[in-house]
Amino acid sequence: MLPAPLAALVLLVMLAPAAQAQVGPHRQSGPRVGVTYLAPGVVARINEATREGGTGDRIDPSFPVVTQFGWQFEFQTFQTASGATGVAEVVPLLSGLDRGLLLPSLTFVSGLRTRGGVEVGAGPNVSVSVHERPDRRGDQDVVGADVRLGLALVAGVNARLDGVSVPVNAAVVLGAGGARLSLLVGLNTSSARY
Repeated sequence: MLPAPLAALVLLVMLAPAAQAQVGPHRQSGPRVGVTYLAPGVVARINEATREGGTGDRIDPSFPVVTQFGWQFEFQTFQTASGATGVAEVVPLLSGLDRGLLLPSLTFVSGLRTRGGVEVGAGPNVSVSVHERPDRRGDQDVVGADVRLGLALVAGVNARLDGVSVPVNAAVVLGAGGARLSLLVGLNTSSARY
């Protein structure tokens, strides 16, 4: 059985012909929700950062999935005569809230969107495990962070349903400890085009 983000990529490829029927790309800035599968090394790193009196639950290695909530901001970088559009996207997300964890991330993606709404892109990702634990003397809590850098590879498609834009993106973030596989869905009612 395929992991959910890989299955989502297969679904995106199957939906691409339907997306081509649109007339030019729509702006897709707006809210994003989704899930992320964490490789065992990533789970171990997060659990290590939050052990010893840290906040939140540990992530169970037998179910290494966390929720994602955030916003996608996007900007056009160019547009060709055929309708292909260069886009720059900034995507801040909060993960792990379902487990009482604070795992913020920020991804910058530079990519290309076709006239029909199919897109691909890549860019840097910074993710942080925020934790609170007693200081060395044990008399007060201190806040710390474990910062991870990675490379995000993103593919997506935008479906229009009764005037609502539904962007669906799958992403793989490669970095220390292994990969993170994400599936994000958004909603917006903007009819603005580039």
